Amino acid sequence: MLQHPSSGSTSDPVPGSTSGPVSDPASDLAPRSFARYRSVLRVPGVAGPLASVLAGAAAIGMLDLALLFLGRHLTGSLAVAGAVTGAFGVGNALGLPAQGRLMDRLTPTRAKLVPGVAGAVCGLLLLLVGAALPTGVPAWLPVVLALLAGFSLPATTAGTRVLLRELVADPALRPAAYALLGALFQLGFLLGPALVSGLWVVAGPRAAVLVSGLLATGSGLLFATAGSAHGHPPGEAAPNEAPASRPGGRGVRTLAVGSLVGGLAAGLIGVGVPAVALEAGAPAWGGVLLSVSAVGTLAGGVAFGALWPAPRGRDLPTSLVAAACAALLAAACAGSLPAFGVALFVSGVCAAPVGLIGSALLDVVVARHVLTQAYALLICAQLLGAAAGYAAGGALAGAAGPAVLFGYAAAALAAAAGWALARRRTLG
Repeated sequence: MLQHPSSGSTSDPVPGSTSGPVSDPASDLAPRSFARYRSVLRVPGVAGPLASVLAGAAAIGMLDLALLFLGRHLTGSLAVAGAVTGAFGVGNALGLPAQGRLMDRLTPTRAKLVPGVAGAVCGLLLLLVGAALPTGVPAWLPVVLALLAGFSLPATTAGTRVLLRELVADPALRPAAYALLGALFQLGFLLGPALVSGLWVVAGPRAAVLVSGLLATGSGLLFATAGSAHGHPPGEAAPNEAPASRPGGRGVRTLAVGSLVGGLAAGLIGVGVPAVALEAGAPAWGGVLLSVSAVGTLAGGVAFGALWPAPRGRDLPTSLVAAACAALLAAACAGSLPAFGVALFVSGVCAAPVGLIGSALLDVVVARHVLTQAYALLICAQLLGAAAGYAAGGALAGAAGPAVLFGYAAAALAAAAGWALARRRTLG
């Protein structure tokens, strides 16, 4: 099980290694400051996997919008275009746990090849969609290809999360490492839509899909060629790890339900923000306001990772309550766009710790040899929850107004907090 600094040591052995404790080269004390990130980046082997996360997140950020534009261009139907984007999301939600399970069953060297091969397949499929499909193509064909591309999107974020557990030997530095991963993912996700807009103007919708395919392939290759840490033989637990041996253990179920409900709240807010802008007669502000929320999440994650000492089970319900209160604040400010923007920034800041705490607690509740698939399961749950939130958000906004969506999001987050509190003993 993960040992906290309070045990008297600031470092522990790398899982699966026969050597003694390995301390961080920059700082054994791991002070609670932004210097933690410098210490993390100085750890050998960290830069490559983190770069793969940035590239992969940019690809994901591009593809939602790029496939929507291209689907509309190819078929002339916005409904089909939405189905293409939705199929990609479903494929991604199915592919992440499948890749995670395969990676956990292989030796570390072979496991790194899984995202590399997946990225190559994903790139080829997106090349086919972006360059080979003519206009007027049957509606089912881009939907099927998008589903397959989503399934093969390389699981570099899940793989990097596991590598960070092994590469960053000092437990006191790991929260900063996980926060850095989250910040890079958020940054890539922010850059994606901007890249699509620029490519749309310069070269059209096909170019955006092709570039996203290159990023997906590059992400997988970056991960596959990065240095690896000492690993464990497939199917065996490493020393000093959590006692849970299955990715569906009680602690993981607690985190997965929280991710599912948190994703539902994120989907409701994702619909509510542009709906508020539309109701205010300023639809162009919808994208700006979403970006403000995303910047808040990025800033909150970076700050939290610099100051957070170690994962504790009671931190999760506390962070969920804070996120619920921020959603209520956004609902109260929906009548004024400037105040609404400030509330969304606050909401983003409060939302960031939720995902970071859930990620870090995996080190406590699940064994290393199933950690990849457990983390992929959390992402899958969040994706499915978000899809449900988006689907329900449109109907709810039309029936009761956009501000109500933030109230429902707050209720969902409060329910997730109650769930986490009731099951706090499963989180260590």
